[in-house]
Amino acid sequence: MTFIATGGLVLLSLFNQTMTPVNSITQIPTPLSGVLALLPSDLGNQEAIPDPTEIELDVPYIHQYKDLPENRKVQIRYSACGPTSLAMAFQFAGVNTSLIEVIDKLPNSVYVKGLMFYNLYDGTKINGYNAQKIGKTPQDFYNALKDGHPVIINIQNYNGVVGHAMVVTGIKGFNAETNTAESLIAHDPSTGPNEVFEFIGKNQLKQPSGQINSIGILDPFYLVKE
Repeated sequence: MTFIATGGLVLLSLFNQTMTPVNSITQIPTPLSGVLALLPSDLGNQEAIPDPTEIELDVPYIHQYKDLPENRKVQIRYSACGPTSLAMAFQFAGVNTSLIEVIDKLPNSVYVKGLMFYNLYDGTKINGYNAQKIGKTPQDFYNALKDGHPVIINIQNYNGVVGHAMVVTGIKGFNAETNTAESLIAHDPSTGPNEVFEFIGKNQLKQPSGQINSIGILDPFYLVKE
């Protein structure tokens, strides 16, 4: 095993072969014929790789009605967007659970079956998690997604009428300098996966059908292990 210093870079030869400095790059022989590894001689001269402007996480999708057991659809109806969003986040985190299991574990302070959800933050506790709240700007969503966290979001005026919960799985066209983005990608429990919600302000979205949604009343959040 050989250590060679060249141009401020220390290289380790794993193949016990001689390495020859060649101006600004170092050519490393390998056991694979025709394969060369090129390394810059001065790491300080490298330009930083910019962060991506788009992120999308591979989150399992669950429909809030179609994925209910047949014998529970009359009771639950289309009221379970909150529990469904939690179930998707749990499955992404590796929890072996289903929509109906999440529904049946949630106390009435979080979700009343057949009616509506309330304090979704506490719903994370049924599987040993806490809710990490974030802000409502593109930068807040970008940071969470970049760290590998799908974000549960509550929007108002969904379909021009009600509040709604869904899971943000991605972001497009993010600009860190202006704290703007083109859109959020969301698993909408009511319609389908990977729906595009266009940003029209720091905390306002336009849903695919055209209605303008505000982010809130609940703050966006993601799961963190207790």
